[in-house]
This record gives sequence, structure tokens and C-alpha cells, in this order.
Amino acid sequence: MTGGNTPLTSRGWSRVRLGCAGASVAVFALAVIVIGWLTPGYDQCSDPVSRLASPGEPWALEARVAFAAYGLLVVAGAGAAPRRYAGHHGHKLALCLTLYGVACVVAGVAPKDQPGTAHTAVSQLHVTAAVLAGALAIGAMALVSRCSPIQATRRAAAAMALLTGLAAGILKCTWGTQVYGMSERVLLGLGMCWISAISTRALMASTPDAMPTEVRADALN
Repeated sequence: MTGGNTPLTSRGWSRVRLGCAGASVAVFALAVIVIGWLTPGYDQCSDPVSRLASPGEPWALEARVAFAAYGLLVVAGAGAAPRRYAGHHGHKLALCLTLYGVACVVAGVAPKDQPGTAHTAVSQLHVTAAVLAGALAIGAMALVSRCSPIQATRRAAAAMALLTGLAAGILKCTWGTQVYGMSERVLLGLGMCWISAISTRALMASTPDAMPTEVRADALN
């Protein structure tokens, strides 16, 4: 007779990690929607996401925890399937995604100051970490667009990198306007959705029934 508790295999742990990364964008989006709805006077269209965690906000602690949790979920899945998307440069993709997740954690726990107040060192750390996270996300997309063994994946990554760069430019132009919050959400969503998408696809491909199909797809591309 065998015990009731069967330890997870290496592939099982890899699937758990991919599931964490795949669910990360949903966790972040749900937190922003719910906490934003609970915060008095908060406007999803005009206010930045970071304001939810700013000092003085009623749900600031919960927002910081949620934002940091997003980064940790990405870190958990960062090294689970890099070779599939970057070939022999998989370790570079894993490093990019890990550092991206760490930067998101830092940006989450280091709150940005309220608009119109003097900027503190902690607020500057938040801004630096957020900019670094954006650069790392684009870097990961660029790496996959060049190194993925799958042509469709290369094209999708290249398109996402271009759109993300364009969204960053639009965000700068909308600073202080009534659509700044929406512009920021588009920028954040592009990178976050892409990371969750490649993780989810890798998770689906790791199932026994899907693996032969994926191998054939890789060979054709």
C-alpha cells in the first residue's frame, strides 16, 4: 500500500510555478479594481495605480501587499519555462523575469508619495523600481522575439514590445490629464498580460496530452 500523500515531482513543481505566474495578472487586476472601488474619491481613469498604496490612503497596506504578491508570483514562475521561449538563452529570460518580479516587489512595498507632496527617498525608490520593471519587461519581450524557436511566439513578442514602448510614450504625454490612469493601466497590462500568457501557454503545453503537439509545432517553426 502507498501513502495518501504523494510528493510533487519536478514537473509538478514546475507546473505549480507556471500557474503562479499565469495567475499573477488576475491577482493584480482584481486588487486594483477592488481596492480602487473601496477607496473614497479614487478614479480608475485618471488616478495612478500607485496612489492606492500611498501614505494616507485607507487601504494602503492591503494595496502594498497585493502589489508585492504580484511580483512574488512572477518570481515563482520566472525560471519554469525559459528555454521554451528563448532557446539556449533561456537563462537570460529567466534572469529578466526574476529581476522584473523583484522590481515589482520593491515598487509595491515602497509607496509613492501623494500628488502635490514633497518627494521622499522611498517614493523615488518606487519610481526607479517601476521604470526598471518596465525596461526589464520590454527586454524580455525583445529577447523572446529574437531567440524563441517558435516563429509565432517571436512575432507576438516583437509586437508586444513595440506596443509597450508606444504605450510608454503615450503615458508620458498624458501626465496630469484625466486619462492618465487609463494610460498607465494599458502600459502595465501589456507587460503583465504577456508574462501571464507565456506562463499559461507553457503550463498548458506541459500536460502529457499537449506535449507531442507542442514538439511538432516547435519542429515546424
